[in-house]
Amino acid sequence: MGSVEMEDYKNRVDGVLAQVNTIEKKVHEVEQFYSNNNKKQSNNSKGGSSSKEKDKDKDRHVVSIKKHQQDTESREAAASKRMQELIRQFGTILRQITQHKWARPFMEPVDVEGLGLDDYYEVIDKPMDFSTIKKQMELKDGTGYKHVREICADVRLIFKNAMKYNDEKNDVHVMAKTLLAKFEE
Repeated sequence: MGSVEMEDYKNRVDGVLAQVNTIEKKVHEVEQFYSNNNKKQSNNSKGGSSSKEKDKDKDRHVVSIKKHQQDTESREAAASKRMQELIRQFGTILRQITQHKWARPFMEPVDVEGLGLDDYYEVIDKPMDFSTIKKQMELKDGTGYKHVREICADVRLIFKNAMKYNDEKNDVHVMAKTLLAKFEE
């Protein structure tokens, strides 16, 4: 298992653990809620409880919810920071691939008209190139890549598109196959 795959695996485990923690806290809050309601009902049947006690219960519940929100936000921020660091590290790997002598045909979108590739969009469902990946990585508005897996999938797509469209003996096919093998190392 390569280091990128190992990091990907660790991130997935972290994500699952974060979800488990969130669910456990929600279950605890629900248990607290029903426990408090049962106490209130038994107090009401014994002659009622003071409004001060009710206010204290409400305050405790509000504080509990706020603490839960802060914990969740903190975990989400940490996960986001880890993901940004992974994406930054992946950028280094991408630079190495794009500096390879055979990467030039994959740097910009395929010039379908200029190359007279009339059937390109019939063969290729989702065109991809390194400049598009770079733009997606640089987006800060939340619409860019959210996980390294998405970037890996798009890098593979670049090469798989080239191999799908071009015959095995075509130079572009050979270049794509070679670079894909290097990427998967």
